[in-house]
Amino acid sequence: MKRIKKWITILPILVVTAILGLSPVAAMAADEDVAVANPEHPYIDSLAIVAPRIAMENQRVSMRVFLRWNQEPLEGAGVWAFTRDQAEIMKEEVRRLAEDQSTPVEKKDYEALAGIHGTFIGTTGSDGRVYHSFENKGIYLLAAVKRGYFPGFTTIRIGTLPKAMVLDAPQKAKVNETVTMTVTQRGTGTAIENAGIWAFTKERAEELHADINAIRESSDVAVEDIDYESLADIYGEFLGRTNNRGQLDHAFSEEGGYLLLSIKRGYIPGRAGIRIGEPTFKALAIEAPKRARVGDEVTMTVTDRRTTEPVPGAGVWALTRDKIGSLQADMKALREDTAVAAEDKDYESMMNIYGEFLGRTNGSGQINHVFEEKGGYLLVTVKPGYFPGWTTIHIINSPEKDSSESGLKAFRNSSNATSLRPNSQDTSVITEDTLQ
Repeated sequence: MKRIKKWITILPILVVTAILGLSPVAAMAADEDVAVANPEHPYIDSLAIVAPRIAMENQRVSMRVFLRWNQEPLEGAGVWAFTRDQAEIMKEEVRRLAEDQSTPVEKKDYEALAGIHGTFIGTTGSDGRVYHSFENKGIYLLAAVKRGYFPGFTTIRIGTLPKAMVLDAPQKAKVNETVTMTVTQRGTGTAIENAGIWAFTKERAEELHADINAIRESSDVAVEDIDYESLADIYGEFLGRTNNRGQLDHAFSEEGGYLLLSIKRGYIPGRAGIRIGEPTFKALAIEAPKRARVGDEVTMTVTDRRTTEPVPGAGVWALTRDKIGSLQADMKALREDTAVAAEDKDYESMMNIYGEFLGRTNGSGQINHVFEEKGGYLLVTVKPGYFPGWTTIHIINSPEKDSSESGLKAFRNSSNATSLRPNSQDTSVITEDTLQ
């Protein structure tokens, strides 16, 4: 039950995606499959689109389009919506055009296909966003299209929200210690009796992943009718069913990280993470000169905050002052997601959105970089299994100070900076032991 690394981050996403995907339309989101079938299609020219997985009728929905390779928002992209039948036709047409070797990539008119088979929603603004209110219930395929780019796809479900469960459990416990898990209905807080609870380890979770994907691609069953119990029985350990107070007591006999799922027909499953055994918190630290000149090579050193040993393979990113506020907000949201261990949260994807990737540390925990523009930068280092570390650096043209340094000094003492610091009281469910 050890060597649990990313699974507890991935599996909850898989479960929710499987629940809300629900139809063959969801398979359309896998535009990478088309790219693989078409060697001419370069990944760098692909679009991506993100939207809520579910929304109510006449609810204003925000959709964002960006370049897949660098996460930059894209202005002027058209967004189309497709019903199930339209999506199946669009899928075949896109695949056929992608595989057409006689037409250069930059001349493949995916926009014309979208105009024939879909409903135009709008064109993205400078922030890559477009807004729309869907009037009719159903599952829709959303496509982001712009000439010269391969389309991006995602799905959205419009309609009444199905009932969902909330599973509450301690984030950590000792081996053989009795823990109480409580299942309630999301939104009402009503206790749910006779809900089954299963525990999944890494290996079994990966097998469950494959079957969930199969359901996504082939099932047309309503969310409340999907038979999650059968899959849970195959891949998880059944712990028992809740009493009339929605509670179940259980003592884990082996240490490690577990994903807990509560399942009952008619409800979206609830989930929680729990760490059995004593956790050991790991965090990174990064050292760099406080000041350097444009064009000078700067050496940055990344170490384990607790042991001060160098950490090889850690990524380092540089953020300009205007990106720090956005990073702070997303970092706070990610830290407060208690169902995912601090050491397993995907900080690297977040850094790719907001920062410039400088490289990874060598065997001595060091990386060298030459800054080409003056200004104040926040340096953040990230590696799976660790909480990020950060420091600041001021790049100047001459030894004299300039005004941008004061901004970084203010940041170092702000609440934004506090939100990037590791919390020594963090009771994460997956810690150092499970990453061995």
